[in-house]
Amino acid sequence: TPIYETVVALGIAFFLQQLLHRKILTRAGQVFGVYLILSAVARFLVEILRIEPRLASGLTEAQQMSIGVLLLGTVLTLGILRRRPS
Repeated sequence: TPIYETVVALGIAFFLQQLLHRKILTRAGQVFGVYLILSAVARFLVEILRIEPRLASGLTEAQQMSIGVLLLGTVLTLGILRRRPS
Protein backbone atom coordinates (compact mmCIF):
# COMPACT_ATOMS: atom_id res chain seq x y z
CA THR A 1 0.00 0.00 0.00
CA PRO A 2 2.89 2.49 0.26
CA ILE A 3 2.88 2.72 -3.53
CA TYR A 4 -0.84 3.55 -3.53
CA GLU A 5 -0.31 6.16 -0.83
CA THR A 6 2.52 7.77 -2.80
CA VAL A 7 0.51 7.87 -6.01
CA VAL A 8 -2.50 9.33 -4.21
CA ALA A 9 -0.37 11.94 -2.40
CA LEU A 10 1.15 13.04 -5.70
CA GLY A 11 -2.33 13.19 -7.24
CA ILE A 12 -3.59 15.34 -4.37
CA ALA A 13 -0.58 17.66 -4.70
CA PHE A 14 -1.13 18.01 -8.45
CA PHE A 15 -4.87 18.64 -7.98
CA LEU A 16 -4.27 21.33 -5.34
CA GLN A 17 -1.63 22.95 -7.53
CA GLN A 18 -4.15 23.13 -10.38
CA LEU A 19 -6.76 24.69 -8.09
CA LEU A 20 -4.24 27.31 -7.00
CA HIS A 21 -3.03 27.97 -10.54
CA ARG A 22 -6.61 28.47 -11.77
CA LYS A 23 -7.30 30.73 -8.79
CA ILE A 24 -10.13 28.55 -7.52
CA LEU A 25 -8.63 28.49 -4.03
CA THR A 26 -7.95 32.11 -3.15
CA ARG A 27 -8.54 32.51 0.57
CA ALA A 28 -6.00 31.81 3.29
CA GLY A 29 -6.43 28.31 4.67
CA GLN A 30 -8.48 26.91 1.79
CA VAL A 31 -5.65 24.76 0.47
CA PHE A 32 -5.05 23.28 3.91
CA GLY A 33 -8.75 22.55 4.44
CA VAL A 34 -9.13 20.88 1.05
CA TYR A 35 -5.91 18.95 1.65
CA LEU A 36 -7.29 17.62 4.94
CA ILE A 37 -10.48 16.50 3.21
CA LEU A 38 -8.73 14.80 0.29
CA SER A 39 -6.04 13.12 2.37
CA ALA A 40 -8.62 11.83 4.86
CA VAL A 41 -10.71 10.28 2.08
CA ALA A 42 -7.60 8.78 0.49
CA ARG A 43 -6.39 7.35 3.80
CA PHE A 44 -9.81 5.86 4.53
CA LEU A 45 -9.85 4.12 1.15
CA VAL A 46 -6.26 2.87 1.37
CA GLU A 47 -7.03 1.36 4.77
CA ILE A 48 -9.62 -0.87 3.10
CA LEU A 49 -6.75 -2.61 1.29
CA ARG A 50 -4.71 -3.16 4.45
CA ILE A 51 -5.02 -6.10 6.76
CA GLU A 52 -5.39 -4.30 10.06
CA PRO A 53 -7.40 -5.23 13.12
CA ARG A 54 -10.92 -3.85 13.10
CA LEU A 55 -12.37 -2.17 16.13
CA ALA A 56 -15.88 -2.66 17.47
CA SER A 57 -17.19 -0.18 14.90
CA GLY A 58 -15.92 -2.38 12.06
CA LEU A 59 -13.39 0.27 11.06
CA THR A 60 -9.67 0.39 11.65
CA GLU A 61 -8.18 2.97 13.98
CA ALA A 62 -6.77 4.86 10.97
CA GLN A 63 -10.21 4.95 9.34
CA GLN A 64 -11.73 6.42 12.48
CA MET A 65 -8.98 9.04 12.58
CA SER A 66 -9.65 9.76 8.89
CA ILE A 67 -13.29 10.51 9.68
CA GLY A 68 -12.16 12.99 12.33
CA VAL A 69 -9.72 14.68 9.96
CA LEU A 70 -12.40 14.79 7.26
CA LEU A 71 -14.78 16.55 9.65
CA LEU A 72 -12.05 18.97 10.73
CA GLY A 73 -11.18 19.80 7.11
CA THR A 74 -14.84 20.29 6.24
CA VAL A 75 -15.49 22.60 9.18
CA LEU A 76 -12.31 24.57 8.42
CA THR A 77 -13.11 24.94 4.72
CA LEU A 78 -16.73 25.90 5.29
CA GLY A 79 -15.69 28.39 7.97
CA ILE A 80 -13.25 30.02 5.57
CA LEU A 81 -15.84 30.18 2.80
CA ARG A 82 -18.43 31.78 5.10
CA ARG A 83 -16.06 34.55 6.20
CA ARG A 84 -16.22 37.73 4.24
CA PRO A 85 -13.11 38.31 2.12
CA SER A 86 -10.81 40.95 3.58
